[in-house]
Amino acid sequence: GVSTSTQNVWTAQQSFDLALLGVEKYKTTYANGNSVKPSSVTAVYNATGSFTLDLTNFSSLLSIGQSLVFTAYIKANADYPLTITNGGTLKYTGNSSDLAITSAGLLLNIFITLDNSGNKTSIVQASKLS
Repeated sequence: GVSTSTQNVWTAQQSFDLALLGVEKYKTTYANGNSVKPSSVTAVYNATGSFTLDLTNFSSLLSIGQSLVFTAYIKANADYPLTITNGGTLKYTGNSSDLAITSAGLLLNIFITLDNSGNKTSIVQASKLS
């Protein structure tokens, strides 16, 4: 059951076949550095050098026929290259060169899917901020 008077915190995966939500909000991870393994679907990172995004944690969560979407805002004081690892086959909207982190920041969206044959694909959309 769901309580309307207290916060509902589930520790196990919940499956909803149809959900009608007015607002969604997520716990957001904040981190500094040059290498991360995200474990929540939204994050804000402050890149301090060449930056590696390791998708191992997300890949291990997926079962056959499942997908997830990850969104990150990456801030930096300078321009740095971005490397994405352990996301299976990477595909890009636009060019892979769009993944450079600039001092203005980068908004990154990644759709990760494990298809019915067990093939993992990550589709990356990067938007340089101004």
